[in-house]
Amino acid sequence: MNLQIPDNINKILKDKEIWEENSFNPILVNVMNCNYNGKDVLSYQMQFDVDDEIGNLGRTMSLNDTFLDGDEWEDLIRRYIRLRNKELEEKIHSDSESSTCVIWLEEKNDFLETFKFVIELINIEDGKIYL
Repeated sequence: MNLQIPDNINKILKDKEIWEENSFNPILVNVMNCNYNGKDVLSYQMQFDVDDEIGNLGRTMSLNDTFLDGDEWEDLIRRYIRLRNKELEEKIHSDSESSTCVIWLEEKNDFLETFKFVIELINIEDGKIYL
C-alpha cells in the first residue's frame, strides 16, 4: 500500500487544521500548517509511539530485548536514509522525544520518499540493518 496525500491538501487545510492518515498504524501521518524559523510552511509529518511494535524490525528488536527511545529511532532512520540519499536526510526536521519519534519535512515529494525509506527500514525481513 502506498501513501497518498491529496493533491488539494492546501484546500483541505483551509477547512480543517490537520489532515491525518492512520492506515499505516502504528505510524500516524499528518499534514498541517506550521511556522518554522519565522516562515509559514506545510509540515508533512510521520510519528509513532516507541512502545508500539514497529514492523519486522520492531519485532526483532523486541525479541532481543532491544528498545529505542524516540531520539534513537530518529537517529536510526536518519542514518538509514543518509546512506541512500544524503541530500534528503539533510531536509528532515524532527520533534522526537523519549516516547515518540516524530519526523517531518516541508515538501510533499521529499516526505513521500522519506516515508518510503522508513517503511523499507522497519520491514527488513531478517531484522539486520546495514548502516
